[in-house]
Amino acid sequence: MKIMTKMQNKSCAGLRTVLVAAALTMLQSLAAQTDSTQISGIVSNVEKAFVTMPDQYYMTLTQVVGILMVDRLRKGEEPKVRNHFGGDSRIDSIDQQNDWMRIRNSESGALEIKVLQTQGKPSAIFLVFTACAPACSSHTGVFTLDWRLLPSSVLSNVSINDFLDMDKIKEDGKKEEYVTSLLDLQLVDFSFAGDHKTLKATLNSEKEMSQEDRDKVAPYIKTRQITFVWDGTSFVRQ
Repeated sequence: MKIMTKMQNKSCAGLRTVLVAAALTMLQSLAAQTDSTQISGIVSNVEKAFVTMPDQYYMTLTQVVGILMVDRLRKGEEPKVRNHFGGDSRIDSIDQQNDWMRIRNSESGALEIKVLQTQGKPSAIFLVFTACAPACSSHTGVFTLDWRLLPSSVLSNVSINDFLDMDKIKEDGKKEEYVTSLLDLQLVDFSFAGDHKTLKATLNSEKEMSQEDRDKVAPYIKTRQITFVWDGTSFVRQ
């Protein structure tokens, strides 16, 4: 068995960088040939984010396969490929004007990519990973434009308590811990809506509960959906 040297490793990494750069140039050339309904002459911010996303952040697909999907999309072909897990992945929807896209890995999994804007310029990349089994749950991440993970999120932490009516719980003489224990699986999914500047958090825990427990917790749920809007620096709760 051959062991790859550090120099060979660097060479492979350098070759990968060259290939990605060449692919972006190809996509820009493709974009220049599209009609006026497409983005004019350049790869959109969200497409660039997708095809440059490091493999470790999205193990379902590689960068090269992502480039192939965008290439097919621009050619008017179905942007679908076989992923690492033997299923199909496809670009399900894209909003180039608002720098958003969604990739479906199956009917039970999706990735949303949103390039955030600050003062009219791209400032960060926001990812939403969602899995459904069958109730949906998401986790999010925010990155610099060159894919460095940011230590602090632009979205405040959302917990089960945000969906509960704490005043009602106290009025009925219940303990907060009792109600939250009924919502044992804390399932919250995130998705962009409308113009893709609005982020919605939806409580799905009840879908995995018995009818008896649903009836117990129902009076104490204040809302099943929380809306956040991007204000240029963070997602602000409405």
